[in-house]
Amino acid sequence: GIFPVTTGFRVIGNFQSLDQGITAPFLLKDGFPGTLSPNPVISPSILNGQNVTSRSGTVGTMPRTQNWSLSLQRSLGTNWAMEVSYVANKNTRQTQSGLINENQVDPRYLALGSLLTQNINSAAAIAAGIQRPYPSFTGSVNQALRAYPQYLNITEQSAKAGANFYNAFTARIRQRYTNGFTFDAHYTFSRNIGYSGSLQNNFNRQLEYGLLAFDIPHSMVVNYTYELPFGPGKRFANSTGWTSKLVGGWSVNGIQRYQSGAPLNVVINNTLPIFNRTLRPDVVSGVDLTTGIANGDFNANSDRLINRDAFRNPAPFSFGNAALSYNSLRNFATLGEDFSLIKNTRVGERVSIETSAQFINALNRHRFTDINANFTNPTFGQASGSNIGRIITLNLKVKF
Repeated sequence: GIFPVTTGFRVIGNFQSLDQGITAPFLLKDGFPGTLSPNPVISPSILNGQNVTSRSGTVGTMPRTQNWSLSLQRSLGTNWAMEVSYVANKNTRQTQSGLINENQVDPRYLALGSLLTQNINSAAAIAAGIQRPYPSFTGSVNQALRAYPQYLNITEQSAKAGANFYNAFTARIRQRYTNGFTFDAHYTFSRNIGYSGSLQNNFNRQLEYGLLAFDIPHSMVVNYTYELPFGPGKRFANSTGWTSKLVGGWSVNGIQRYQSGAPLNVVINNTLPIFNRTLRPDVVSGVDLTTGIANGDFNANSDRLINRDAFRNPAPFSFGNAALSYNSLRNFATLGEDFSLIKNTRVGERVSIETSAQFINALNRHRFTDINANFTNPTFGQASGSNIGRIITLNLKVKF
């Protein structure tokens, strides 16, 4: 759609009654009060000193998505089938305004050090030959060195800067309903890379290309249903008596999920005075990024998943050399099993009763979450959350 810029062309009037609403503040027949100017504000300085929004020539460019895949299927006997596939998804020109920070100061000025935060009229700034961008400027040196020093942060609306590339190999085996049993297992081995919105340096956006937050290299889902072979129409206790009703109508259902953890992106508090959005630490060469403690052995009160010795603060007024993400540095894997036991009993011709028990996280697996990935924080590498424990629900349903 078309979104017009209304700055300077929008008039808002606020008129209040002087006697608590007994009489109107003014009558339309008398015209608007003289304090309301209908003329647009055309001053180029109307937004000076504020955050503004920009629009580039790509604002109207449509995002591009390309998909391709190859799939092979094979029957295994009468009721089983297997399928293997390769799936690819390439997205470019994606709307991601966080990847554009056009009012960041050029990193070459980091050589000025602490001078960046001093006032443009300070003796140190004058001695260094820092020029005011325009005569009335009175701000700091780093503000003066911005591409548009009259503004604060500039957000490019609908910036087509995002891109990601997803590759996956999938394998699936399933059995159609046979003798009360169905089975479906699906495994995915994938990689999802692209640009992240946590921009460290607008002048080198390639450093923001890496594993995305939703990259899950291994994922397996198994689901099945088994109707027990007892009761009317089944192999055992196939009769119409109450014994058959008692032992018949039972089914077991299960969904089991197992997947790798998502990547952890290590950052530090951003102290660089160049208006960049995030900062990463340095990586210590030859040191393992993780402590190697498994989820089952992890003590949330004292243990760390991320090895603090593998990182250090970068030199003053410098970017860290840590990558956006590492394949070996991830959250704990997700392991989960959900089961249900269902009993259907027909009472007469028109009424049936369904009772069931559901077991969410049936094995009560404990997974630590919310790993602190801010190196500046004292709790760096520690977990502050966990998944939901076992939940058991009992249900009764009458159908008529």
